[in-house]
Amino acid sequence: MDIETPKRRDAAFRWLGRVTGVPSVGIEQWTQGEALWKAMGNAARRPKAGELRLSPQWHYGWQSSADGDWYVHTAASRDAVWSLASQNIEPLTLHPC
Repeated sequence: MDIETPKRRDAAFRWLGRVTGVPSVGIEQWTQGEALWKAMGNAARRPKAGELRLSPQWHYGWQSSADGDWYVHTAASRDAVWSLASQNIEPLTLHPC
């Protein structure tokens, strides 16, 4: 899981785009990438090019990763954007508080 405050991080978004091969447009994709990377057990190191496979288009709710092995759920509130990654299936119905 990754939780971030909604703000611009242009250098970080450009780096994510280079690593994933998918142009990153905002904090939503950043949280998806972080959540997926952590769920894969790799939180202690940065991904190398091609290791983190995001879908070309992000959206809120559940979506499959580019390799189809993971699902990532993204949601937002006024103060935070968060993503949760799960392997193989859409595991939960998530409701905002």
